[in-house]
Amino acid sequence: MEGISTKDFLGKSKKNLSSLYIYSNASSFSRFLCEQTLLALFGWMPTPAGILARILVYKLLSPHGSRVPFIEANVDIKYFNKIFCGRSVFVDRNCRLHSSSAEIHIGDNSRIMFGSYLCAFSSGLKEKGGIFIGNGCWVGIYAVLACGGAAITIGDYTLIGPNVTLVTGNHQFKADVLIAEQAYKQLPISIGSDCWIGANSVILGGVTIGDHSVVAAGAVVTKDVSARTIVGGVPARVIESIR
Repeated sequence: MEGISTKDFLGKSKKNLSSLYIYSNASSFSRFLCEQTLLALFGWMPTPAGILARILVYKLLSPHGSRVPFIEANVDIKYFNKIFCGRSVFVDRNCRLHSSSAEIHIGDNSRIMFGSYLCAFSSGLKEKGGIFIGNGCWVGIYAVLACGGAAITIGDYTLIGPNVTLVTGNHQFKADVLIAEQAYKQLPISIGSDCWIGANSVILGGVTIGDHSVVAAGAVVTKDVSARTIVGGVPARVIESIR
């Protein structure tokens, strides 16, 4: 499917709303119909019976080589064919997994908890970016992981607390130009293994966090964090080293 530009989303091109909507939800019109139909029929079903039904049915939509996760009720999934899961992945109620040409990968035994939003949507059909979550990770309730043209990578056994935001992009700011029409800079985020990202913290694009590090609750991380380091504050600063 043809890519979509900022002008398309602002209504300044000839593309209509229906084509924008379909493109935002699936890789083709036929997949859009199939995915939305199965979500409507099976996505709402509660209890373990619903989880089992979704495992059986969503397997038809999943890409080759991906396991079907244990998915609770009312999980919204876009671009099924670009979401890859390992063994024993759990996705809690009211989450949204929104992929595109930029894929989402979730490792073995990882947990995506209530209300979390994983967005790897790339309007320009760029294959760069994507969300890559390692094995044994925990993404807490209402966490937001959002990327477009740059990747978010999370190492094994890392814990993401509730209401954490990871966002790779930022607008440039010039006078007399709509912010939405200005250049949008994308920089990757890399979080190492065995890290703890505390509640309500924000990790901005271009940041690398080393292994075995801790980000205190409410911190805004704008610069790299060395391995075995605790940081906190706005902007985040080193509190102490982990020995």
